[in-house]
Amino acid sequence: MLDSIYPHQGAPLAEVVKLSAEDRARQVAESSDLCIIEGKRFFIRALLPLLVKPQEYPYYIGLWVEVSQANFERVYQLWDSEDQIYEPPFSAQIANEIPGMDGSLVMTQRFLLNSSR
Repeated sequence: MLDSIYPHQGAPLAEVVKLSAEDRARQVAESSDLCIIEGKRFFIRALLPLLVKPQEYPYYIGLWVEVSQANFERVYQLWDSEDQIYEPPFSAQIANEIPGMDGSLVMTQRFLLNSSR
């Protein structure tokens, strides 16, 4: 699976940024939406909807979430499928500190796939 994640410039996570170029090339498989660190930690780019009044539609914050390997593989399997809307939500840990939301780094959320792109 690591070979099928296309390379991307730019780091998704603070842990990736602090790696040397050599360590990053050896330890990280990344794209603009997916990241695997040392084959043990699995991250997905997500949108967190926030209701902002009086707006009719939610405001979205782009962030990274850490998920289990099984959930990562399932998301990858359904990536381009319209059937992903039938997938039940699963647990994900927010992997970025959200400005203005102290403690967001340790928040666990429910991750829901959405096929609208």
